[in-house]
Amino acid sequence: MNEQSKKWRRIYIELTDRCNMRCSFCPRSKAEGTGDDMPLPRFKALIDDIAANIPYSIVYLHYLGEPLLYSRLPEALAYCAERGLRAGLTTNGLLLQQCSAALAASTLDQINVSYQDGTETFMNERLPEVSAGAYLRSVSAGISEVREKGFKGTVKLKLMTTGPASYFSGSKYSNIETPEAFSLAVRGVFEFDGEVHDGRSGQAGCRG
Repeated sequence: MNEQSKKWRRIYIELTDRCNMRCSFCPRSKAEGTGDDMPLPRFKALIDDIAANIPYSIVYLHYLGEPLLYSRLPEALAYCAERGLRAGLTTNGLLLQQCSAALAASTLDQINVSYQDGTETFMNERLPEVSAGAYLRSVSAGISEVREKGFKGTVKLKLMTTGPASYFSGSKYSNIETPEAFSLAVRGVFEFDGEVHDGRSGQAGCRG
């Protein structure tokens, strides 16, 4: 396979480096951001270049920032659809309800919700002013609203695992490695409908 024919597995585009949570497991907590959003013309130019010149599997519209904070999100998602781009994003889920119409109208292949760990200890670190229960209810309501408004892609709930092979092995965070632990972590709001993968973080399919 020559250089021109190689296919990138994933391409990441940082829409904004702003975030509404403070998570120690995220590299953003150790990096200084500018607080800026990507100008929409620059985003469109990147999408045009990818669509025309770069073989890829999927383009993710996030990196260290929270993509649902992006001020031009509806236009960005609409342009991805216009160019036929296979795209996805990862969000902490706090703004799912606020952005549900734009997400539902999009052609995103998947939305990953970085839930990670449903304990009060973890939430006190991420966002002290929001309780673990309130966060869970917000994520659940957001996923339901996005679905009810017609989103056709996949929604995944990302969970943290702390087994021997995990990046978080021996850490202070909760261990989510089994269907039982998953059910406990999300307090019955979601049903386990998949598999937990031991690794840097786990992903489990869910339905609200």
